[in-house]
Amino acid sequence: MSKQLLQIILNKEHHAYRCDYPEYADISERFKAEGLCAKERMTRRFELLAKLEKPVLLPSRTMKALQKLPHSLKCSLTRAGISCSSTP
Repeated sequence: MSKQLLQIILNKEHHAYRCDYPEYADISERFKAEGLCAKERMTRRFELLAKLEKPVLLPSRTMKALQKLPHSLKCSLTRAGISCSSTP
């Protein structure tokens, strides 16, 4: 971990990227009212959170394991200023 990233974490600057979704505050109760079992409710909550997730690339970090992505996507990421380097 770089010193810059450590400072971001220690200063809690990464909290700025957190999102609240008050419209989903009662999602467990809604799923329960639908008669879903605990496993299905948990699965649905995970699917919803994964759909709402917004990836953040913190300073001094690069994306790894992009070898399997199509070349066009790698080019789009590069144009967006996201490093596609395969070296640390």
